Amino acid sequence: MKVGHWKGLLLTFQSLFTQRYLNLTWGLCKNLVNRSRFRQQYIFMIEKAIPRVGASMPEGRRPDWFRVPAPGGSHTKYDELKSTVKDLGLHTVCEEAMCPNIGECWNGGTGTIMLLGDTCTRGCRFCAVKTSSTPAPADPFEPFKTAEALSKWNISYVVLTSVDRDDMEDGGAQHFATTVELIKKSRPDMLVECLVSDFAGNFRSVNILANSGLDVYAHNIET
Repeated sequence: MKVGHWKGLLLTFQSLFTQRYLNLTWGLCKNLVNRSRFRQQYIFMIEKAIPRVGASMPEGRRPDWFRVPAPGGSHTKYDELKSTVKDLGLHTVCEEAMCPNIGECWNGGTGTIMLLGDTCTRGCRFCAVKTSSTPAPADPFEPFKTAEALSKWNISYVVLTSVDRDDMEDGGAQHFATTVELIKKSRPDMLVECLVSDFAGNFRSVNILANSGLDVYAHNIET
């Protein structure tokens, strides 16, 4: 083959390659532009939806679940539970964390007791519970007070939760177990859920609680 033929083939190949490269590049550019527009729209939608301190409320009608009715009132289960908790010096995560759904749960027959005091050894920013690295010692009579309160409440399901107590060797597992045993002794028909911490990875603590007679073992992974 003559040199001129080689040059012709080379130029043809170069032209085809360049055209394909340009087509590919243009396709990528259009894709990026489309993605960029979508991203801008997406960010705009998200920014409108995320609540910020001092920002105005989103426009439009609020959904029905956005507002909840006042929880209390005389002769309600909420009123009964609240007075008993106060009289016995107990704590509830519903009150400490300022949960807006407290009325729905308490009036619906579900109670929540927060054991081991009202001060947590961890500092999760999403939670309203008080924090300290050196909280007051746990009340040894709290399991008895809790069982006494629940024996008076007309509820069928109780959730026992707590602050994190990394200052205690077992994380408060035995305190939980004793509470469960006393509840089951006074109210065998009551279902008991324990919503507990990670016990700092102490499997002995997990085993103590798991064999306490509870009905549901629960854990919030964010804590």
